[in-house]
Amino acid sequence: MKKILLFFLFCMSGLTHAAEPAAQQDVQAFVRAVAQDDVDEVRRLLAEGANPNFQDAGGMKLTALMLAADSGNRAIVEELLDADANPSTINAEGKTAYDIALQEGNDEVAELLKSRMLQQVTTKAARKRSIQIRFMKVACYCASKNETQ
Repeated sequence: MKKILLFFLFCMSGLTHAAEPAAQQDVQAFVRAVAQDDVDEVRRLLAEGANPNFQDAGGMKLTALMLAADSGNRAIVEELLDADANPSTINAEGKTAYDIALQEGNDEVAELLKSRMLQQVTTKAARKRSIQIRFMKVACYCASKNETQ
């Protein structure tokens, strides 16, 4: 019952920033597929370009990943994460999909989300280190060029 209420609120709370009715219908179809636990439809819509990071424009700031975490649907959570849904996005209450999964007792989904969030942090840190190393190499190269001149 809570999932249906969330879906209703998500659809009615200023669902989309999109100006065109066709784009609004696409978003509604995507959210509906997530709310109805329709893995095949979610997969199809993602393949057609549905935005896995769409966040409603209303007061709740929900994402499809939050709806899937609420229902505990691991298969849909995995599809969304594989499509680069951001597990660190927060809603209007400051909660992530991980927080919602924990709150609803969906421990398996919560662990998956926690793992992806940690992976995301680790990847960002590795990129930052890589950039710092490249910068240091360039700085050393420039310094050695100045010494030889």
